[in-house]
Amino acid sequence: MLPGVGNKAREQAAKWAEWAIVALLGGSVLYEIWVNPGGSWPGPPVVSTLLAATIVVPVLFRRRYPLAALLLILAASAVQYANGGNAFQPFFAFILAFYAVAAHSELRRAVLGGVIGAILVLGADFGKLLAGECDG
Repeated sequence: MLPGVGNKAREQAAKWAEWAIVALLGGSVLYEIWVNPGGSWPGPPVVSTLLAATIVVPVLFRRRYPLAALLLILAASAVQYANGGNAFQPFFAFILAFYAVAAHSELRRAVLGGVIGAILVLGADFGKLLAGECDG
């Protein structure tokens, strides 16, 4: 604990940090979609923007609703990945949400989130491995 810093100040700093993370993630996604199109976010820019918002916005709510945020991020990331996307932002959002489930959920929900996350991530990579599309 920092000397002279109260709980209210820490809570306020945590809220600003949440918004800063979402702003950085969202800004980097918008740059990739609108300024550097066709790279990590294939498809029409409007559709990619809506998909990106579905991935980035739940990061704001990952502490209050960790399992719901994780599932929403995973579902939208799976759509982005299935369409040929390989952006960093969905992975980063997934890692933040995955940690939040472990840190801010009761044991049953944390285990459920871990199992669902592991199945989806491993399933996506296993499918590409079987198709011979993995690097290595």
